[in-house]
Parts: sequence; C-alpha cells; structure tokens
Amino acid sequence: MRFIKPASYADDSRRRHTKIRIGLLSRLKKQSDYYNFQQRTVGGFFRDAKKHGLRPTISERLEWGRMRMSPTDIQDVTGTYMYLVSGAPSETN
Repeated sequence: MRFIKPASYADDSRRRHTKIRIGLLSRLKKQSDYYNFQQRTVGGFFRDAKKHGLRPTISERLEWGRMRMSPTDIQDVTGTYMYLVSGAPSETN
C-alpha cells in the first residue's frame, strides 16, 4: 500500500499567495483604477460647480473623460527625469 504525503503548510501558503497575486494583476489589467480610492465623487462635482461655476466644471470633467484619464493619473507621474544623450547625462554633453 502506498501513502500520499500531505502538502506542507508552506506549500499551501505559497499557492494561496500566488493566487492572490494573479487575481490582483488580472484586476489591474482589466481596470487600472480598481484600487484607486481617490476617485472624484458627485459631492466633489457639486463643490467644484459651486466654486468655479457649472459650465467650467462640466467642461473640465468632459476633458478628462475625452483623455480617458483621471487627475490622479497625472499625480502618479510626478518626479524628475534625467534625459540621457548617447548614454551620458545632459550636464556632460
């Protein structure tokens, strides 16, 4: 008679974490703003309309809609970039 060795806890845990990672990445591929909790709300729309006026608020929201972006996408790209020319920084060229 042959006995099957049960999987260890470490193997089970590793499998579970792999499934979680795959699920997380597949959600982000389908909808990149899935975990973005800084989304604009209806309350924010009315606050902006009161502060800036209805027409400018609607036109601004439509512009972001045409770009298919949210303002938080621009905030993600903050920072300084170093541009290289022929593999050397611009200060040495």
